[in-house]
Amino acid sequence: MELVIYVIKNIRLKNYLYSLGLSYKKQIDKTGKQDYIYLFKDTERLRQAITFYTEFHKNKRNICGT
Repeated sequence: MELVIYVIKNIRLKNYLYSLGLSYKKQIDKTGKQDYIYLFKDTERLRQAITFYTEFHKNKRNICGT
């Protein structure tokens, strides 16, 4: 079985996922767009956390109008 990795570029999202107990590996961004990327093992728990995070921020923008 192949290990699937999910790449996170957003530091706030990385911190949120880490606070939930998900571990990651920090790696230099070879594209040069940013200093680092964060590699998480792709799991159902990770995907649920990312969905919650993005929906929360989408709704927050709609409420605040930003």
